[in-house]
Amino acid sequence: MKQVELSNYVQDKKARTLTDYEAVRWALADVAKPSVARSHLKTTWKKNSGELPADLGLQHCEAEAKKLIQTFREAVDQVTQDRFEESLGIYHAKFSQDEFWQQKQYMIWFHGKDLQKAMQQQESQYISLKNFFAWAIEQLDITQYPDLMELQTKIENL
Repeated sequence: MKQVELSNYVQDKKARTLTDYEAVRWALADVAKPSVARSHLKTTWKKNSGELPADLGLQHCEAEAKKLIQTFREAVDQVTQDRFEESLGIYHAKFSQDEFWQQKQYMIWFHGKDLQKAMQQQESQYISLKNFFAWAIEQLDITQYPDLMELQTKIENL
């Protein structure tokens, strides 16, 4: 078997082992998506950092805080077992279809780092991401890439 065919075979085989795990990951993301449950309870109701409300009195501030808490609670209440199980069923069915595997749609839907890690566990010839990134950082000369230089400048100016 050629190296490329072997690599594709291992990739497909390991991707199939990730089906349930990936379905659960997508379902969890769906359950939390419309809510603030993925974030945190805000500590201010003002839009901009450093902006103070016109009324700094206890009653006004307490009323605004209660609104924040209510909004957060409503969002958290949307995270339910039923919504998770419904979403999980949808993703599990999608990832179980023959078409999904024939068209290698897992390359789009499955998290690349999960697939790479599964392949690396199966075949030691696949380099770990940690080792690859350590090596790649030393090899990369960003001055050869104008877009990376622009990104570096923008990050430095933050």
